[in-house]
Amino acid sequence: MKRKILAALLLATGSFYCFQKPILLWIEALIERRCAIQTLASWNLPPTEENLALYRSMNSETTTLAEVPPPPDVNRQAGSTENTNDLFTDRWRFADLWADKPLRIGVYSQDNYDTERFSKAVVVPPALAPKIHLHYLKTERDFLDALATDDIVLFFGHANLGRGLYFAPARGGHGLLPLGNEILSMPARYRKDSDVVIGATSNGLLLVGRSASALAQLTVNCKVFWCLACRSDAYYRDMWTNRYPRCHLVTVNYLWNSISNTRVLAELMEGLQNRHPLQTIIARINAASAADILFGRVAEITDYGNATNLSPRLLNLY
Repeated sequence: MKRKILAALLLATGSFYCFQKPILLWIEALIERRCAIQTLASWNLPPTEENLALYRSMNSETTTLAEVPPPPDVNRQAGSTENTNDLFTDRWRFADLWADKPLRIGVYSQDNYDTERFSKAVVVPPALAPKIHLHYLKTERDFLDALATDDIVLFFGHANLGRGLYFAPARGGHGLLPLGNEILSMPARYRKDSDVVIGATSNGLLLVGRSASALAQLTVNCKVFWCLACRSDAYYRDMWTNRYPRCHLVTVNYLWNSISNTRVLAELMEGLQNRHPLQTIIARINAASAADILFGRVAEITDYGNATNLSPRLLNLY
């Protein structure tokens, strides 16, 4: 009898040590999930599996692309055996990017300190130095010229609720460069005295109308324009893709964090060095933007009354 009791104790002890780690990991995962749900609830975000995955990614020490689906292969035509990595976009092969002249990349930021940050953190890879001309645009005129003459243009700044891009007079600008759609939607507290309200949406936003003839007409010959300003997808995508269909557009779904400016430019340089398709470069940026996506969703729900059909990405490509 004693032997049976001893054997049972030894078996129980052995089982405990065998299953101790899985049990502890299960309990730890349960606690982490509970904390994540409570945190999302305090942000007024529903604890969907997508939001929980974003929260886990936000708190992860390393950025992973495991949960990011591969970018759609829009570059390859039906039946083509061409290597996608030979293509930057559906119109550019990597061999053609800098075949005749250096690839010109113009960068404008409304933050005066960005140029200093970029120069310290963003380096053109030595192998590409003869092939890439990266320059920082200082004035509105520089920006407009870059749209007409450069290959890639990036704008870091404010969307002004779709009213347009602002260029400070102190930096050679004329103030607001009107873009966007003919009808703007905005929370009531953002209305200006000059805004003509023509109605309201079902979620309480004001509809402000303006004449299409008042919108700026730009000369756009660049192949890719990164309009990195808060909610630029909602404000500028339709207008841009209709007016300038030959120029790829990269827009922001949610709020834009200026800290991300350097990361975007660095990812672009790394992508060019590694011959990544443009979709892959954007997918990598999205993978590192979990916090921006979550906090942007909070703003969409609280400020703009949007609680459904929220994009799982920060950036979109058109």
